[in-house]
Amino acid sequence: MRIQIKLSVLFLAVIILSSCQSSSQTNSNNNNSSGDWPSYNFEELVSTSDLIVYGEITDTKNKNSTPPSQESNLKVLKSLKGDESDHSLLINLSDPDYYVKSGSKYVMFLDNIGSYYTQKSANSLLIELDGKFPSSIKGLNGNYSLEEIALEISKITSDQ
Repeated sequence: MRIQIKLSVLFLAVIILSSCQSSSQTNSNNNNSSGDWPSYNFEELVSTSDLIVYGEITDTKNKNSTPPSQESNLKVLKSLKGDESDHSLLINLSDPDYYVKSGSKYVMFLDNIGSYYTQKSANSLLIELDGKFPSSIKGLNGNYSLEEIALEISKITSDQ
């Protein structure tokens, strides 16, 4: 009888521990592209971006891939850092939280990934709203005109 009770208690303990273990595991193959982004202040963002442009999104296409992504064509209206001879760039964004809108204008801090560009960090796409660019970038926090952003970028790039 005692052996039966001990086996029952042991069996219950194994079941309880097994259920706790499976609920605390995380899926290491999580394909959610929303994840941790590097955190840059404005000076770091300017210094480490391959290209900074002001442009208009002319076309977007969501791709059914894993992880999901958005391909967009960007008409470059002004280059703020870097020598972009092309007037149109292919932008690939992998985080649905930061997809761009066709017809909208942005200041973009970009990394060159070979045949396309991608955003540098979570706060590296500044959309133009009523002629201003709201920014939450540390060191450039507030609403700025394109000219004000260009001036701040030139201060940093002239020191490099």
